[in-house]
Amino acid sequence: MKRFGALVCWAGWGMVCCVAQEPAPAPVIVAEVFERTVQPQATYVAEILPNRRAVIGSAVDGRVETFQVDAGQPVQQGDTLATILSATIRIELAAAEAERDLRDAERKELENGSLPEEIALAKAQLAAAQAAAEYAKSRLSRAETLYQAQAGLSAEEYGAVRSQSLRAAAALDEARNQLQLVEDGPRAEKLAQAEARFRMQEQVVAGIEDRIRKYTLRAPFEGFVSREQTEVGAWLKQGDAVAEVIEIDPVEVVVNVPETAISHVRLEHECEIQVAALPGRRFVGTVASIVPQGDSQSRSFPVKIRVPNPTEDPQSRLMPGMLARVTLPTGPESTSLLVPKDGLNLAGDAATAMKVVGDKVVAVPVRKGAAFGELIQVTSVDPDALQAGDTIVVRGNERLRPGQAVAIRNTIDSAEFLPETKNPARTQP
Repeated sequence: MKRFGALVCWAGWGMVCCVAQEPAPAPVIVAEVFERTVQPQATYVAEILPNRRAVIGSAVDGRVETFQVDAGQPVQQGDTLATILSATIRIELAAAEAERDLRDAERKELENGSLPEEIALAKAQLAAAQAAAEYAKSRLSRAETLYQAQAGLSAEEYGAVRSQSLRAAAALDEARNQLQLVEDGPRAEKLAQAEARFRMQEQVVAGIEDRIRKYTLRAPFEGFVSREQTEVGAWLKQGDAVAEVIEIDPVEVVVNVPETAISHVRLEHECEIQVAALPGRRFVGTVASIVPQGDSQSRSFPVKIRVPNPTEDPQSRLMPGMLARVTLPTGPESTSLLVPKDGLNLAGDAATAMKVVGDKVVAVPVRKGAAFGELIQVTSVDPDALQAGDTIVVRGNERLRPGQAVAIRNTIDSAEFLPETKNPARTQP
């Protein structure tokens, strides 16, 4: 007996007999067709840039006294990068501070008013003036009696006694006024003048201190020194660069998106970023801004994506200047059928899915759509030929023929092929 394909033949009694035999079912692995809300995407080449970049320049003319950083060195906000000689201006500051302290002491003296001892002295002087005035008044009274009685007192002597009495009365008024001034303290206008002189001197000191601060150049934010632009002993003019500082946590990924797709990019959209220099690493960034000014030649618009870049092994960090690839949406969301890419038999632009019906397969022509990881969007040429929940062959479908019997060895969960993402606009159940 000999077997020829699907025929089994044997010879006997001078004749040959052949009987057709069904081929054995082909072992296959299948997956279920499922439906999701998806959004088509495209991957663009992008550039990694610092989140912030600052060129630190000198605010004054002077000679560099110290330069304390090297390129690549991490710095904290406020760290000293360089200092400029400032001995002369510090002498000016010391003189201005001394003058300020003098003005402050004068102001406080007026604010505190008269000392108890000063008040006591004024009162004693008033008492002495009162005694002198009373004595002069009594002498004048006796002199008037003698002068009117013509008892040996000349007019000149009477005038001298009267003049002395008037001077004693004036001295008494002066002592009273002096006591009042001492008790009342300085006038408000005097206090205001002293306060103004003190405040003015404070501003002189503040101005010199501000000038001194300009002689010390500090890091404006946390980051890294990316460039050294001076050395100790160099003479700097106002505006000359000293060092460049960059911030790389987070970093900014800039990608130019064509005008046909820019309307589908949204702020706060999370997107996947791949970096050739760090294979196997997956980064997720957030669209921070969409620049409304496009390039008139390429018809593309810059999109800035912010990516966290915490401190870790320096060899695995994102660094400005690296080449990146960013995946962004290119069309509106739609509800579509998704199948594993291996479930399609391709012949040029045409594609066919082998659908399992019972224990046999049926060829279903489909149109390919956008890819999502290992899945691909498909549309059946006949709308009823392929639907969610149908089973298609994903392994062993290369040589299957329509109507051929199959034996299912395993079933793959198609949802396991969905790309990892936190953005619900990309794939939704």
